[in-house]
Amino acid sequence: MFSKPFRTIMLVLCILICSFAGMMTFDMSNSVRNVLESAFLSMFGDSNVIVSANNGLAESDFEGLPAHDKTMFTGNRTTFNVPGNDKYAYFNEKSILIYSADIAAINEMDLVAADVDLAEDEVAIPKTLAEELDLSTGDTIEFFDEEEKAHAFTVKSILTYKGMLSEKYNVVMPLEGFSELFGEDFKFVGAYVRVHDRGDVGKFCTAMEENTQGIETEDLINGEMVQQNVNSVTSIFAILFLICLMLVIFVTISLSERIMVERMGTVGTLRSLGVSPNATALIVLFENALYGLIGGVLGSTLYVLTRDPIFNNVFSLNSGSDIELEMNLGNVSVIAWIGVIIGAVVIECLCPIKELLKATRTSIRDLIFDNKDTDYKYTKKTLAASILFAALGIAGLVMVLTKTMEGLAVVFLTIVLLVAALFLGYPFILRSCSKILEKYFVKKDCPVAAFACVQARTKKASVGISRLFVMAVAMGLVLFVLSTSYVNFCSRPEADADVVVTGLSEEGKAFEYFNDIEGVTEVEFMNYNWGTKFIIGDDDLKAAETANSKEMRDLYHTAILVGTEGDFKLFNAIKDLPETIGDDEIYMDKSIAKKLGYSVGDEIPMIMGANGEKALNKTMKLAGYCDSIKFAAGAAVYVVSLDNYNAIFEDHPTSAYLRCEDPKGVVDTIKERSGCMINSVLTMDDYMEEVKAQNAGMSTLLYMLIGMGVILTFVAVVSNQTIGFSGRRRECAVLVSTAMSRGKLKKAFFTESLISSIVALVVAIPFAAVVAGLFQKALEMIEMNFGLSIDLLPTMVFIFGLFVLFVSTVLMPIKHIRKMKIAEQLKYE
Repeated sequence: MFSKPFRTIMLVLCILICSFAGMMTFDMSNSVRNVLESAFLSMFGDSNVIVSANNGLAESDFEGLPAHDKTMFTGNRTTFNVPGNDKYAYFNEKSILIYSADIAAINEMDLVAADVDLAEDEVAIPKTLAEELDLSTGDTIEFFDEEEKAHAFTVKSILTYKGMLSEKYNVVMPLEGFSELFGEDFKFVGAYVRVHDRGDVGKFCTAMEENTQGIETEDLINGEMVQQNVNSVTSIFAILFLICLMLVIFVTISLSERIMVERMGTVGTLRSLGVSPNATALIVLFENALYGLIGGVLGSTLYVLTRDPIFNNVFSLNSGSDIELEMNLGNVSVIAWIGVIIGAVVIECLCPIKELLKATRTSIRDLIFDNKDTDYKYTKKTLAASILFAALGIAGLVMVLTKTMEGLAVVFLTIVLLVAALFLGYPFILRSCSKILEKYFVKKDCPVAAFACVQARTKKASVGISRLFVMAVAMGLVLFVLSTSYVNFCSRPEADADVVVTGLSEEGKAFEYFNDIEGVTEVEFMNYNWGTKFIIGDDDLKAAETANSKEMRDLYHTAILVGTEGDFKLFNAIKDLPETIGDDEIYMDKSIAKKLGYSVGDEIPMIMGANGEKALNKTMKLAGYCDSIKFAAGAAVYVVSLDNYNAIFEDHPTSAYLRCEDPKGVVDTIKERSGCMINSVLTMDDYMEEVKAQNAGMSTLLYMLIGMGVILTFVAVVSNQTIGFSGRRRECAVLVSTAMSRGKLKKAFFTESLISSIVALVVAIPFAAVVAGLFQKALEMIEMNFGLSIDLLPTMVFIFGLFVLFVSTVLMPIKHIRKMKIAEQLKYE
């Protein structure tokens, strides 16, 4: 273990990387749950269920349910004014959301940052709003009713963000004050619920939805929202783990086998002393188990130490409000920790098992004197296994591409089968190619090259090195293409504009002045709603008429609804739209339409915004397909006319793009005029820098995996070259003394490496294309489809760099040939 520390370090590093990636995959579901639970505590107080109902809630809706506490609330938007504040320029222009509930219940459920005691004409406001409006406790703020009559309220409490006060423009007031402002016929639109027994949360949600209509519940412990987040993050890391595992597992196998070859003398000595073959195998395996234990402990411990910063850099936690949520990942799963360490030990013991079993059947004399055959053995069993794996892998590929069978498990199994087929079958491909090349070189009277072809396919070390190279190129190229595609996706501007305005909170008329700003030549507003509920098809529409809340949830189809008059002029993330979209037309991505069973020209009966107050029931014609991958990364996107969109969500654009002569001047003007009505206004350059910064963590992680995989494979190839040459040293001495000069022998070694590398490249590139396509399918399934985009020049440079890197490893045996003492080797013979 310590006689060759560099190789030991590399082997432990391989196991460390696999263990680290394994911990990421198996612990992340636990960590995400902890994050969401901590976030919900900030957003929803002590509640573990959120109930919403556009048609209103009544006490009777909660009868017969598991024991619980609840706070029913109502809410409405209005405009406001601060009397006597000359600096305040938003009079009757900026809307504010007012929440109201029983104040004692709010305190009991911990729905604000501190207990409040509000009289009828008193309110609690967020600290950020108080700072912006220069308000203090005791100051007056006016809210306007539907007739634009002002009602004065006194600021009683100024609190930090939490629960009902989760955004700057939120206010909490008692029910009596809400009745004075909006009338006494208000309805409760939601409830925060704390189910006493956490184990009954699911039962509570199910029972409530089964007994009501028009009510939605969200289980904050194991509900749909939680599961989607957990599954999404876990799937991402499962994909990275699989790629990482395939990058380094073959390196681990190769290094372990090389170490086992060196231990044959020890095995022979132990056998000669009377130790049984099984006992000898256990003694030798102990070293490998030690490698696995050290690597597993280091890798899992490194994950524990770096989990929080990695998660914070790779992912962002968006509350959908102004609350800044912390990534409270909680404790690491002890079961995952122990399981990964045990897995590392088991894998490390399995890697050299083939060589060890051979050793138990080798004579003691051959073990001690290192007379093992260095030729690679081509067996019918290996060929049959590779053909079987290839057939199963191709069958899986066909099923995935034709969508006969879908799911991440099917995609991952197909990838594993194809990789296993390549690993086992590649030596046979190398043998066939080298025989063809040998015949060619014989015809061209190039005996050294012909000899190199023979060596490339017959020597165990040469075959092993070439196989390592093909796996490294294939997996490295897959990861490189995915990484560059992701970077290109994130760095591509979403609009041909100079200024980007996001988070518009008011009606479109509040931003009409954009067109009048000096230097602005064109303005385009984006209208979309990210989580619109649809009910699609005659059967589902009929079922919805009598469905209870639970049955309605099953009928819902969630998509991003986009409203536009026609093809976008500046926005380019949705393409292939016509100049004008009719009120009876809908456009969607072809893959989404196919999944729903519709094609162009079909009429689709549907309810848009099915869970909202202004649901739109229409029969829409699928007028064409649009390309929305760059906008939603594979999520369902439906594009309808702006009139249809506004019928559901009114005139509330979400973002705007401006083309202008002086971007910085326009940014300053919009900040001054509409600072409180938007989330941000940036020049396109600044906006793209912000986008790149948000995605830098994932990009760094991907490129780091590429670098580690290439470096580790390079080290493994160098190790194989060194050990392989030691087994061929006497053969080389005989050749130099009888048939070849040292120069020709060096040339033969270089040609052998060149041939092996070229064959590996030719095989790896198309194989990588297939595997990259499968990983892309996996990303589509978790709605992270950023599209495969291959930059030809960087990809060619990457491939050429790998080629040069691995061909250069032949310099090691060439150096040994130059220094080899012929007499010593011949004396042994």
